[in-house]
Amino acid sequence: MENAIRHPRSEDIPVLKSIWKSVFEEDDYEVFFQHYFDPEFCFVADGDGDRPAASGYLFPAGRLISDNTSVPCAMIYAVATLPEYRSRGFATAVVTALITTGRAAGFHAIALCPAEDSLFEYYSARTKLQDTFFNMEYKLTAQPASGNLPDLIQTDPEEYGRLRSRLLAGIPHLEPDIRALFYQEELCSRRGGGLFRADTPQGTSCAIVESYPDDSVLIKELLSPSGDISNIFPAIAAAFPAAEYIVRIPAQSAGMQNSGPEEHGAVIIKDVPGSTEPVLRHGIISRFGMLTAPEGIFDALGSQKTAPWLCPAFD
Repeated sequence: MENAIRHPRSEDIPVLKSIWKSVFEEDDYEVFFQHYFDPEFCFVADGDGDRPAASGYLFPAGRLISDNTSVPCAMIYAVATLPEYRSRGFATAVVTALITTGRAAGFHAIALCPAEDSLFEYYSARTKLQDTFFNMEYKLTAQPASGNLPDLIQTDPEEYGRLRSRLLAGIPHLEPDIRALFYQEELCSRRGGGLFRADTPQGTSCAIVESYPDDSVLIKELLSPSGDISNIFPAIAAAFPAAEYIVRIPAQSAGMQNSGPEEHGAVIIKDVPGSTEPVLRHGIISRFGMLTAPEGIFDALGSQKTAPWLCPAFD
């Protein structure tokens, strides 16, 4: 029997929030529903008794930028299925319906950031989504730093967007619209973080930071003029003391041409003033997002020297 895929009704909204909280174990749905919820850009799959068992959302995320190409891009978001209804094709049906709706609404590119690595294979086998976006990700332990650190300055979404656009010039990337950046700012503020800039000798860098109760900090995006983040990371570590830092920066496509995503020993953070050991040893290039788009868009993305950059992905 085919899955019953439909737009949600008003009485389904409490159920949608319950699915979100149950699957993702967090309550960011309130922020999302405030900024983005649109029944026409949401689909549910009914389980027993005409009650949603799976759901997913689409929202306008900005524009996909590559060389001379700039196309509207939407993002598939928070696809979730209750555990007792998994392996029945509900997620595939929801994602397929969202892609069809997005294309009809004029979005030439539609992105998805899978919550787990195994989902890349799941979606590539069942939909037209292709692995597209990669990160270089580091797990760092900061050493005590002294000396002259740059000031870490909290900035607003408008300024952050301008800095981000300059720093990503020449790199294919998703450029969020201002509403998406306000959404990102509110997500960060709920977790004790925000959007930041720092003026370093190499120029102005920017970062999106979130702090977590488990004594860890997620730097969802860290961009610097030279690619060397050693001048801004110590300032972030000083402002957000933690046992562990996860840092995402753009990945160089040259590192993936022959070997695919794997561990790379890229030493880009040098000794921090006042520390006894280097902060960084190894980073991992990993898949971060998928895309469905006309072939010409994939050709434009592939013509650049660096891997397309999706962050921030609102995870």
